[in-house]
This record gives sequence, C-alpha cells and structure tokens, in this order.
Amino acid sequence: MQALLYADLTNKRLSETLGGAAFTFPKLVQGDTLVLALRLAQRVGGATAEVTRVCQQLKATLGGQDERPVSGSWRLHIGEDAPVVNVNVTGALPWNATAEQVRAAIAQLTTLVPTYGACTVEQVDGSYLIRWASHNAIVPLVVHSNQLWPVSFVRVRETQLGGIWVHEVRLVRAPLAGVSTFAEVVPGAPEITALTDGGVNGTVEWGEVQKLVVPPAFRGVYCIKRGFSKTANLSMEDGPDEIAEALEPLADEDGEWVVTNPTPNAAHIEFAGSMVGVDQPLLEVEVFDAPPGDLKFRLALGTAEMDAFLRRSATGEETLPFEIELLLEDENDEELLDRITFRMDLTVQRETTWDELSQPAGIDWLRPPQPRSYVPFTPDQVAVGILHWGTTLGDGVATVFVLDHNLGSESVVVMVRENTSPGAVLRGADYKVDVTNPNSLTVTVLGDYADPVPTVGALAVTVMAMGQASAFNAHTHTVGQIVGLQTILDDLGARLQALEDLIPTGAVVADPVAAQGVISSWDLPKIGEVYPVRSLNLPVPATGLAGFNQALLPRVGGLLAAVHDAVVESLTVPLVAISDSLKGKVFKNESAGTVLLPGGMGRKSVQLRPGEHATCDGRMWYRVERIGSETSWYPTDYARELFRISVNEKQLRLKKKLEVLLGLELAVLKSNTNARWAVRIEWAAITEDATPTGAAITVTADAGANTLTAAAHGLAEGTPVKVASSGTVPGGLTAGTVYYVKNTDTNTLQLSAALGGAVLDLTSAGTGTITVTAQPGRNLKEVVWNPVPLLEQVLEVTPVPSVHTVGCRITRALVSAVDTITAARILYGSEEGSAPAPTSANFMLRGRLVRFDTENNESDPRGFVAILGLDRKVGVEESDNESEPGKAVIKSA
Repeated sequence: MQALLYADLTNKRLSETLGGAAFTFPKLVQGDTLVLALRLAQRVGGATAEVTRVCQQLKATLGGQDERPVSGSWRLHIGEDAPVVNVNVTGALPWNATAEQVRAAIAQLTTLVPTYGACTVEQVDGSYLIRWASHNAIVPLVVHSNQLWPVSFVRVRETQLGGIWVHEVRLVRAPLAGVSTFAEVVPGAPEITALTDGGVNGTVEWGEVQKLVVPPAFRGVYCIKRGFSKTANLSMEDGPDEIAEALEPLADEDGEWVVTNPTPNAAHIEFAGSMVGVDQPLLEVEVFDAPPGDLKFRLALGTAEMDAFLRRSATGEETLPFEIELLLEDENDEELLDRITFRMDLTVQRETTWDELSQPAGIDWLRPPQPRSYVPFTPDQVAVGILHWGTTLGDGVATVFVLDHNLGSESVVVMVRENTSPGAVLRGADYKVDVTNPNSLTVTVLGDYADPVPTVGALAVTVMAMGQASAFNAHTHTVGQIVGLQTILDDLGARLQALEDLIPTGAVVADPVAAQGVISSWDLPKIGEVYPVRSLNLPVPATGLAGFNQALLPRVGGLLAAVHDAVVESLTVPLVAISDSLKGKVFKNESAGTVLLPGGMGRKSVQLRPGEHATCDGRMWYRVERIGSETSWYPTDYARELFRISVNEKQLRLKKKLEVLLGLELAVLKSNTNARWAVRIEWAAITEDATPTGAAITVTADAGANTLTAAAHGLAEGTPVKVASSGTVPGGLTAGTVYYVKNTDTNTLQLSAALGGAVLDLTSAGTGTITVTAQPGRNLKEVVWNPVPLLEQVLEVTPVPSVHTVGCRITRALVSAVDTITAARILYGSEEGSAPAPTSANFMLRGRLVRFDTENNESDPRGFVAILGLDRKVGVEESDNESEPGKAVIKSA
C-alpha cells in the first residue's frame, strides 16, 4: 500500500486532504509493504495549513503493546568490564524468571560483591526492581545472550527513590513490524523541453514549440527565464493565459507567445510573431520558492514476528495499534525538540500465498522421455521398473515381524527366501502376510521355519508394489550429506586457485568470448557536445565534425581562458562590479555559503561553493581550478570526465593485459581564437577501512583438533579476524593475516583462509599470550587518484577538426618470479613505455579533458568548442590492438 497523507500536528491525525477527515487504513496482508509519505499540517488562525518543520527522527511501529516473551532465556551483564559468563554475566535466566531467581543469579557473581555488595530484587507489574543497598549509584546493566522468543528487548531504566537508586529491568516483546529510517522526498521541479524546432521551407515559416511540465506534486513558486530576463512568479494555479501574460516581457520586438494547455500539468509555448522561423535557445525554469520534502518511510509487514503472531489468530486477521512518532525541532528554538505521536488501528490478515508456492509442470506419460525435456529432470533420471524394498528377518527370538516398507501401496507382493547362497524360496504354507496400511505390513513365519525360531538375518524378504510403473530418480544430494566432500572440495578449490594465479592458461570451459582471447570488455561512453550551448540537439553527420552544419548554431558564445596567478585573494561577497582591475586574479570563496556566479554569453550561472576559486576576465565571473600546486588556473566549464572503469584482480590475472583506446575529434567553430586541451588517463587505488576492530580475545590453541578456545568468545561464523601473540602464533597461521571464523560454538572456533573455505591445519599450539581480534568486513573507504597521470597529452584545437587517438596498455606478468604490473602509453598508434602503473590489480581508471585555454592575445575570445568521440577512427588503428577506439578490453598478454 502507498499513500500521501497530511499529518495534522494539532489534532494528531492523518488525512488524505488538508484539514480533511481522518484517514482509514484498508486491511493489509502480512507480506505487504506499507509506504507512507507525510506532509506536516497545523491549525493556524482557525484553519489548517501546511507547515515546515525540521524532522530529526521518525519511528513507526505496529503491534507490541508492552507484552512479555513466551519462551527462551537471557543473561544480565553487570559492570563495565568485558563480559565473562559467571564472572560479571549471570547464568541463563528463563523468560518467566521469578524475582528470587534473578537475585540468586546475581548473587552467584561473587567477584562483584566487593564493588556493589548484595542486592534485593522485587517483581512489580512484570518488571524486576533491583536495589544495591551498599552501592548508592547507577550500576551499569546490559542484556547479554538474548535468546527470548518472540524477539524481545530487555529494557533497563534507573530512577532514584528515597535516596536509593532503583534499576528497573523489563522484558518487552519487540513490535511485530517497525522502521526508524525515513527520507525527505522533494517533489520534482517544473521542466521545459523542446518539442519542435523553428524553421523555414520556402515561403512557409513556423515557430519553435517548447513544453512546460509542472509535476502534480510541485507546490512551490517558479519563474521562466530567457537569457537574463525572467517572468513574474508563477504557481500551480496559473494556466496558459497567466503563463502567456507572464512571458510577454521576454518576447523579441514584434514577437508574441501562444500558450496552449494540451494536458493537465503541461503547457505548449510557441514562439510567434517576429520569433518564428529560427531555432530558439531553450527557456529555463528557476524555482523561486521550493516546497519542503515529504517525510517518506517504508514499513515491511512480512516479518517473522508478524508470522508467529498471526498463526495464533483464530480468525486469520488481527487489529493492531499502529504508531508513528515524530521528533521535530521547535519553530522558534532549534535546540528544543517536540515529540508528537500519531496513533491509529490497522488490521492485518494472514497471507494465503507465499514465495515457495509454485505450480509443478504436468508430465505427459503418453510421450517418450525424448525429445521432450522434463525440467528440472533429464531423460537419464527416469527409472522404469517395479518399486521394491528389501530387508532381512530373524533375531533368535521372534517369529512375527512388522515391516515399514513406505512404498505407498496396499497392492504388494511379498517374497521370503533363505538368506544363504543358494537359498530356497519359502512356500505359501511357510509364512503369512497381513497388510496393515499402504506403508506397513506384518510377516509371520510358520512351520519348520518357526521352530526353531529364525536366527539373526536367517531370512531375506522383498516387498514389491504393483502401483507405480516408473519414477523419477534424481540422485541429488547436498554436499553436506556426503561425508568429507566439503573438505575435499575446499582443498581442491584452494589448490586450483593457486594454479590459476601462477599459471593462467585462459578459460577452463569453452566460451565464445574467451576463445577470442577477450576476458572482459567495456564500451566507453559516446560523447557529442558543442559548448557553450545551453541545450541543443544538433545532428552530427557520420563524417564527423567536418560535415557539421554550423548554420544551426545559435549566436556566438564566449570562450574562457586560463589565468596565471601565484597569490590567491579572498573573494568579496557579494561580488563586486566587473572591471579590468580584476583581470588575471584568482579569488577564493572563504565565506560559509555558496556564491552565485552569473552566466552570460551562452553560459549558465554556476554556484561557487566554500573553498572553491573564481576569476573575472573583464566580461564575466567564472569558476577555475588548478592541478596540484601549479600557479595556472583553468576554467572548470571545460573539464570533462570521459570515462571511468574499475578493474579487479580476477579480471586482470597474470599473463593478462588491459587495453584502452580513445578516439577524440575536436574543433573550434565560429571562433576568433585557437584553443588547447590536455587529455589525461589516471589510475586510482581503492582503499578499505581497517578500523574499528573488536576487542582482543585471549585463546588457547589445540593443534590436534585445529581449534582455538576462549570462554563465551562471541565470534560468529564467517567473522574476519587476525591472530597475534606475545610469543609465536600457532603453527599454520601468520600474524597480521586475515582469517575467517568457521565451525564456531560457545567456547571454540576454527579458522579458514577464505570465507567458507577449508579448516586450517594447526601444526603447533604457539607460545605466549595468543589473541584473536575481529576485523571490519570488506568495504569501500575511498578512491585515491595517483597525482602522476599514466598519460597526459596536450591537444591543440583549431577550426579544422582533428582526430586524436590515445590510450594505454596495463600488463600483469611474473617478472623474475615477482607479480609485476607495468603500464605503457598509446599515442597515435605508437607505444611508449615506463608509464606510472597501478600498484595492485585492483584499481580504477579514468580519462579526463583538463587545462582548457585560449590564446592570450585575444582579450574577448568567442566561438564554440566541439567534442565527438570516444570511438572516432583515423584509417586503420594499431594492428596488434584488438580494442577499437571507444573500448576497453582485458585479454591474454
């Protein structure tokens, strides 16, 4: 279920409309997900209105009104020292422990008596009230080994009564469903897109049409911009007439606007009058007053607690209390927090469909097994014959034997024979058969075979069922059912991995891609851009920029130059008026807020964040950046990331190489200056957090059992750990290496070199104090780009389009028995070695265009720069490079 509701903070109720009647939830099914978005409302001046409040916390819970658990056990950890059972952690207490049981369990922790003294425990209204008469202060109490069912919390609260601290311990069943995360979802902003371009065909002219869409959820105020001019503020209530009236001041001389409303929340804006016949820059929308975000959360009802609760329901549905709690900042003082709770009832029904239900395919017994495929069975799994079952009879005592054959049929034939070689088949007078049910029968031995009674295993019996003619015999078994198989597989897997790392010979199985020598490949992004153009969809012919129709370009925009300044000054906020005295200087935004750098000459306005830098060329302000600690600063408008890919050590194995080739076509159009760019290819190391670690746990090693022992160590299966010792670590282990916990129980554990791998063989018990410390799991900390690029090539940009082919080759191989990674640059079909290479086979690679600049002797540089790629070609590329421009591939070296 999904709903957008108004949360009335005054009346504490939810409604579908502002100030409407209270919302009633429909009946939900236990597997549903309840998705709610809340808008805050409040009674102001006799009417209900939307309000904006900062929400610090949102919690939603269903069910669980202070109920007790019904089974399980728990322990109490007393004090601040690390938990140790029977030292500062009590023995297991039952879910319905009496006050005396709790007191006795605490009293058994004799090492705590000198610190806290004896205590008394009283049970009141389901809570345990604990008092330490000789320790009049708060005693740290924490639940330990919580195994209560249904899932329950052990709440501990302290209060001072009569000068004595009372500690209340209360077992409270968890809610049936709950959530404490939310997101502030802001409605989408209005947007303008181009529908048809203006044009001329002979004497026929038509105007450009652009479409304004205002999302239904948008509730703010916006304006429309054309260049540096903007309309008066508009809102959701404004229709086509109001939009046309607002646009009127933005029209050209003798131009006019035609605004129509084809669909709800949309308007078609046509450039008419003197504005017809030409393409127009896209109008822009600027949100003047953005609406606040809705508080959205998801409550999943398919929990184990909900399932257990509904199983006890006699009717299959239960009405439960549903509670939403908001923690809001006060309107006048952000230090004050208001807690507001919404409470209503919600009915949940037991589900009748679950994920495991499926419809098995019917089997056509009138057709032979081939060529029909009975998925998941295969033809060789069809066994045809008589269902039968056999055993031996005789124990030296009995003559009557009950046999559970489990063949599922009462139509059976029983044969009894002597269990010797050769053995005679008993006649009908020698035994009697009584059928009890389809799965069981009784055999009574008679005559000479009953006196003396049959000895142990003297007779053999076979039961044959006359029903089923054939059966599927899949012969499937889990790995765990075959004794020792997992150990064998783990050992073979580890040895195979070592062989693959040292002697890679390509793919083990037949694969069309691998057969061609390609291990992995990436299609790099295709780029086609003309700048500065705010939003222009210009067709680029297959011949490239040389065939580009420059008549389609709008009015010539401004280009930006690099500046060179060794001393950075503080930016004056608000911005000072543009003047020649500002030229060639770099300023830093040292304020706490962002500064708007106005657009112009075809450029959009940009926000200068705190710590960023800007310059002014006497025409406009623009943002700049530098590389390293240089004194040259380059305009960020032209910085482009061309691609970014990630490589891991399983892709780039030994005797493999990564090849990346870029084909870039560049030109300046309608320009009064030449330009320069630099293309860079850089690699980055991918780092992980090594902290925080767990507490060091002292263990003892048993080399015979390959186990480590520590009382109540608390380490779960699969936990990554490191082993250390004040002397030597146990044989078979290396200090500082990450291992994984395996076959853990309360006091013992084993280790494996890989998650889920084989148990490591301990060859000695080690010496000194041996510790095991839990480590953080695999995570992404940050990507650190190497300051020295793998490749940097300067590209001069002129009015004649030019294609530049650059790339790199990264190879991994054994050099003097050392795993070594080398890198080479590819420049215009030639290879240059000794490039800075990644330090491991796990790295990221990116390509960028940086260092844009124009000629210094042009004080008013204008025009456009055009980029096309990354798959542009110049004749036949390098013959031994299977990667085409615009691709990255890993293949055999």
